[in-house]
Amino acid sequence: MSGLQDTLVPSNPGHGAEPPPPRITSNVKQNLQFLKLWKEFQKRKSSTAKPATSYRRKKLEKEDIPEETDLYRDPTMTLYYTNQGVETAVPVLLVDGYNVCGYWMKLKKHFMNGRLDIARQKLIDELVTFSMLRGLYFASRFTYMRRLCYRAP
Repeated sequence: MSGLQDTLVPSNPGHGAEPPPPRITSNVKQNLQFLKLWKEFQKRKSSTAKPATSYRRKKLEKEDIPEETDLYRDPTMTLYYTNQGVETAVPVLLVDGYNVCGYWMKLKKHFMNGRLDIARQKLIDELVTFSMLRGLYFASRFTYMRRLCYRAP
């Protein structure tokens, strides 16, 4: 039996044996977290500081606000200054009649009920009054797209 034992067990155990494989002896989650923090630290260290972006509108100081009265002027008064070099020019107001009738509540009720003649006449009356007050002419146009219906014979 002693001869059989000699063949199974090598006589020199350190001669042909490899070292044991490396083992993980620390917590893996802690190592991954440390690695993540280390990378963030390296990024912050290498990057330059970025200027802060403000998204709120900055308040104007009281002295920066213009004290001009142009902000409160009637916009229809600027029609007088459009033709400064021409003495014979008369300001003209162009009006798209059906668009105004469909938007203005005073005329919209007649327009939506199909009484276009009443809506047109009321708009023309208002434009005449406005043009007399402002001293200008107006040109109104009452057109809209009509669908053509074709019947098969």
